[in-house]
Amino acid sequence: MQTQSLISPNDSKQNWIPSKLTFRNGALMAKWQFVGDLSFAEPFFEGVIQKSMQLEENKQDIPVMTSLDDLSEIAEKMPYIAPDAFIFHVSRCGSTLMTQLLGLDERNIVVSEPSILDEALREFAFKINPQNGFDPNLQATIRMIGRRTLPNDSMEDMTGNRVELDEETIEKTIKSIVKILGQKRTGDEEKLFIKLDSWHIFYYEKLRKLYPSTPFIFSYRRPDEVIRSQMQSNGMHSVPGLVLLELFGMDFFQLNNESTEVFVAKILEKYHEKFISIIAKDTNVLFVNYKDGIMQNMDKIADYLGLSFDEDLKQKMIKRTQFHSKNPNAVFEEKPLEGELPDYQKNVFGMYEELLFTQSNIFHS
Repeated sequence: MQTQSLISPNDSKQNWIPSKLTFRNGALMAKWQFVGDLSFAEPFFEGVIQKSMQLEENKQDIPVMTSLDDLSEIAEKMPYIAPDAFIFHVSRCGSTLMTQLLGLDERNIVVSEPSILDEALREFAFKINPQNGFDPNLQATIRMIGRRTLPNDSMEDMTGNRVELDEETIEKTIKSIVKILGQKRTGDEEKLFIKLDSWHIFYYEKLRKLYPSTPFIFSYRRPDEVIRSQMQSNGMHSVPGLVLLELFGMDFFQLNNESTEVFVAKILEKYHEKFISIIAKDTNVLFVNYKDGIMQNMDKIADYLGLSFDEDLKQKMIKRTQFHSKNPNAVFEEKPLEGELPDYQKNVFGMYEELLFTQSNIFHS
């Protein structure tokens, strides 16, 4: 069966983006998707990919593929916007709404949690294979809970052998993906913002190495509120095994008997540990707290990045804040939490207060 249609670096790939990394005939390939004039206005990157599936260019029997070398060569020849900021977050903390508001300015390219960047950062998810303890039965759970499937097109590609790539290739591929996501498709684009997945905080050092002068924004929220939201609708990282626990420094079998609430609290402890470390050493960062309100946080971001929101854009932003970040047609409502803090949350809440204290001291110094 034919499985690839190789494209040359000389081919024009305007309005095409790499959508996933996959194995084909024993080699790593980038699969491309035509997005036409679709904007990246969806709350998540995967929504753009799903919409683009209806375009004729994506209905071909043979997918469009390139090698990683060709991916990099295409990126070098493509006009693009360098990233103006990367957005890190602890999940359920207003970061999605933040990107939705930034996206109201048509001059901004805003990409929210691009799955292909996740694959590249996690070394193409090579650790997700039977040899390293991944349970293939979780594939159905991933499709049921998350926005994504496994990084590979099918289990037939899963040999159980981890493919090793040198660091130079990994870093080059990451930068190429970011360049192509920031391609100038209309000529009016001026800025690029990329919201990362929450677990990408563990790739802070790698991203800071690749983008030493790029501003990093960190969004966070009271842990008890984050946990409540995760209990209402699970994210990928809140289900043991969907994101490999070794990334968090955890052991699956030790946590397997823990309740979901306790598991999420332990994940948040790891996130806060990194946030506290970063705020103490990196001066090119902005930390925003959900409790301060989205529009106040947008003003902080504007000051930090030198953005300008005219009155018309501000009114559009205010109107958008009345609706759910992930469902623009649903009015957002959330009751305040009541009652005493459970014991399992006290450690992470102490870390949250330490982050608040550190942020306050830096702001007033």
